[in-house]
Amino acid sequence: RFFRFHRVRFLFLLFRKEGRRVPGLQHGVSRAGLQRAHFLFKADDTTFTREIGERIDIENVIDWHILLLFSNGEDGIKKNFFLYKKDSSTPYRIALWDCDHSFGRDGDNELNLMRSEIDCNRNIMLKRLLEIPEIGYEKRLCERYKELRGSKIISAEHIDEKIAEYNSIIQQVRKLFLKDITSFDKDWRDRFIRTVMI
Repeated sequence: RFFRFHRVRFLFLLFRKEGRRVPGLQHGVSRAGLQRAHFLFKADDTTFTREIGERIDIENVIDWHILLLFSNGEDGIKKNFFLYKKDSSTPYRIALWDCDHSFGRDGDNELNLMRSEIDCNRNIMLKRLLEIPEIGYEKRLCERYKELRGSKIISAEHIDEKIAEYNSIIQQVRKLFLKDITSFDKDWRDRFIRTVMI
């Protein structure tokens, strides 16, 4: 039951690690990856509470969680993000990817009118973080939300500013790309990257 593809599909991608493959499983999931999945789904509450902060950066999870709620990013709860580490000694962090089902839009850019609120309990990690009071996750989540609202980072004005900023970058890249598409000189890639990174 646990290894049904539809229930742990995201784990195959998120916890994949180079190493020995587990026979019979899709996507070449390693034994270490399965151990990580087992931790999320099967660790008792005491073990989960003790070890979760060593395995993933909780402050980063809180910011990701707030962004999911703020953007109504239903499609990002169980997929459309990557796990990464700053180095081999740090816990995993979450990087967003593919947010086309957010801010009231579906993937085809049609309005979805935010028909429903997202259900973060669909993500087993968030569900467990919220359900185990000893972790103090819900309090930390609320405090961080208040901090971001107080500093106006989560505000319509700030979002409008960011949209204008990114639009400016996109227009710069667009002009560079259209200008250089006919020449393809050897420096094109470097100029493209410098423009995007500005």
